[in-house]
Amino acid sequence: MSFRRQVNDWEITRVANFLNTIGQFKGTQEGEDELWWQSSDRGTFRVGKAYRWLNNLENYMEICQEHGVISVWSFHVRFTGKKYSAWEFQFQIFVTGKELWGHIDGSDPTPTDPTKLGQWKVKDARVMTWILGSIDPLIVLNLRPYKTAKAMWDYLRKVYNQDHSARHFQLEHEIAMYSQGGLSVQDYFSRFQNLWAEFIDIVYAKIPYESLSIIQGVHEQSKRDQFLMKL
Repeated sequence: MSFRRQVNDWEITRVANFLNTIGQFKGTQEGEDELWWQSSDRGTFRVGKAYRWLNNLENYMEICQEHGVISVWSFHVRFTGKKYSAWEFQFQIFVTGKELWGHIDGSDPTPTDPTKLGQWKVKDARVMTWILGSIDPLIVLNLRPYKTAKAMWDYLRKVYNQDHSARHFQLEHEIAMYSQGGLSVQDYFSRFQNLWAEFIDIVYAKIPYESLSIIQGVHEQSKRDQFLMKL
């Protein structure tokens, strides 16, 4: 330890008492100060361990409360106006995992109790942040009139989740013409799965729920036949 100026006579006793006090702490030693990561026995920071620690909701909320931070976990799949069903599927899983899907499907509507409204608005703003952060900036401009997560979601679903006849026909053609060629079985199967998933998303969109299981059974057989014939 060094001082920026000489110690006055009347300060010597205080400095001596100070040095004696810190000297009694276990583990003190001469040398430069260093950062110590409290979540590690060795004090060493590891990204993987920090991520796992933050994934514990209690730990994460403790940090947010301590530092006045609003939790805004990010959703990293970007919607550009194409393949809406794939983005919707992943976004629904993400938000459901955060226990906030009720702000999208309407099962957690705006509360009438003023004491609960503030907290509800914070959660709804969090979902809106995820939506805005996961779509193309040009689409964001279209969402400015909407003030709730459900209103934003309903707009996107209405505009982009449509049964486009042209795309339906194109997918049928691509599946019919698709073949393994020089692809490995793994790559061939992966690409075939992607084409088929987009195709059935369009087909299933307007099928009544009570009839869906029958159609799914027929399509599974057809999918298996198409895959094997093109090997």
